[in-house]
Amino acid sequence: MFKKYKAFMNNEGKFAQPGARALQDFISLYDQQLQEDRVAQAVKAAEARARLAEEQAREAEERASRAERPSAEEVTRERLFPETIYPELVQPRVEPKATVKSAGKACTICFRICHLCPNPWQRARSDRNVLRVRDITQPKASMPYGTVVKPCNHVFCGACLAQAIYHSLNMAFDPATYGTVLPAYEAPGLGPAEFPVFCPKCPVKKGKLPVEISDLTARLVLGEPNMDEWKYARFLSRLNIIYCPHRGCNEPFDVEDVLPTQGEPNLVQCPRCQGSICTACKSIWHDNMTCLMYQALPLNVVHAQKPAWISTTSSPYRPEVHSPRSPPSPKSPISPARPPHTLRKSQHSAGNSPVSAGKSPMGQGRSSHSTGRSPISPLSTSSHIPPWAREENMLAH
Repeated sequence: MFKKYKAFMNNEGKFAQPGARALQDFISLYDQQLQEDRVAQAVKAAEARARLAEEQAREAEERASRAERPSAEEVTRERLFPETIYPELVQPRVEPKATVKSAGKACTICFRICHLCPNPWQRARSDRNVLRVRDITQPKASMPYGTVVKPCNHVFCGACLAQAIYHSLNMAFDPATYGTVLPAYEAPGLGPAEFPVFCPKCPVKKGKLPVEISDLTARLVLGEPNMDEWKYARFLSRLNIIYCPHRGCNEPFDVEDVLPTQGEPNLVQCPRCQGSICTACKSIWHDNMTCLMYQALPLNVVHAQKPAWISTTSSPYRPEVHSPRSPPSPKSPISPARPPHTLRKSQHSAGNSPVSAGKSPMGQGRSSHSTGRSPISPLSTSSHIPPWAREENMLAH
């Protein structure tokens, strides 16, 4: 081993036999370098084995995930019938026996026996999907699903409670289509939407309001896809909206969006006709009079204080009403008066009645030219008589 290291150069540049100490130092350095090389090779081999083990574990995990992955048929069944795969945690349905008339409770509106469940709209939708997929010529009439309104504990089937909510929101609804995603329907009446919505069976007592239907109950009864009108009515209920009391205007506006007059915090001007309005009693501004004094005036005195142009209302156009603080502007025709309500035009107007057209209310949807909501939309029918015209007729007779 040490034959090739027998000769070393001395200080004179000649080869000479190395000493014992120099040879021992060289051998120790050589052994140290050899040991470092062996350690580096061992580390590389260990890293290679670790990488190989990681790759094998990843391949095994991928094989297991591919084995557990559902097939296309299972995915389709899960999408169409979520209730059969993920059943809700409800009480099991009791099959009717010979001695038992029926299982469930009676609805307080239609008096039909309904099966109580926490999410009646989803259960009704699942039953519709089952009947649509299955090829059954004469399906059996299933028991309707219902819910209990807390804390009054009134029982309603989903269709009856949904119909009561839609009517409070001034929306058309057909109970036969319960459990489907409904389009936006036109309002069946002329009044504004009533919000909050109360239990339809709670009695109205003096000094005590009925039980209010919560957002969670409305979502479970109407379904999440049909919650747009509910959210819109809740948004409008939080606004302090005033309808202009000046004749022929009826412009709705939020009091928070109009700056009050300096020195008179209750005096604002209509953004459309520039008429003066009292925000305290939501009537025409009454200078040098309190709200109670103005409300106590006789009807003929109140009419006498209004502008002179109101006595001639045969023309569909009216002149502009100007505030005393603003100069008059050039006259321009203004659209006819529109009454102070609400979301959409009446569904029962001439030529648009679902009964005369031979269609159910569910067949009427939002018109194609409507692009969005607005808190007020003018009526297309001329049969409606404004409130101020009814007052004049009463005075004339």
